[in-house]
Amino acid sequence: MNKPVIILIGRSKSGKDTFIKYAKKEYSKIRRIAFADELKRLAAINLGISLEELENNKEKYRQFIIFGGMLARSINPDIWVDMAISKNYHTDRDEVIIYSDCRFTNELDRVKAHYSKDRPIYIIEISVKEQELIKRGYNPAIWDSPSETGFEKADLWKQGLITIYNNSTEQDYELTVRSLIIEIFNGLQKKVN
Repeated sequence: MNKPVIILIGRSKSGKDTFIKYAKKEYSKIRRIAFADELKRLAAINLGISLEELENNKEKYRQFIIFGGMLARSINPDIWVDMAISKNYHTDRDEVIIYSDCRFTNELDRVKAHYSKDRPIYIIEISVKEQELIKRGYNPAIWDSPSETGFEKADLWKQGLITIYNNSTEQDYELTVRSLIIEIFNGLQKKVN
């Protein structure tokens, strides 16, 4: 059987990339795909800085990245998802694919349409309280940005949404993630297709 596609949704600083780090402790063949990778590459070029500089100072440049992403989406709403899928078209069927930064329902729909015929799909929301996000360095100025609120009104629970919480210790979050990965491999029934 083909390994699953996991689609992560959650605000900045919610623990999406940390989810992948912990998931790799249960299954090492994971391919992380992020819609924002190409956006960050282009932002770094436009800012005249290295991608490493941008990654090391994401909060400093976050509003510019959001602006650039939304500007491109105003021309083509599928630009980032299409780029991510096309660059990762050929994947090993033994790899778990994790989309680490799904922000909008059209992105979710495109990923589901692309993989639903041959891979089980799981949508996982990482929920974190506002005060915890701020402790982690979340920028309150982006709280109402469409890239942060794209799923708030969507009825994802109807699509089998799995919600996990990351408000406690790193050890608790690691246990939650690793337990969920084990459940998924044991045939968790909340898959989308």
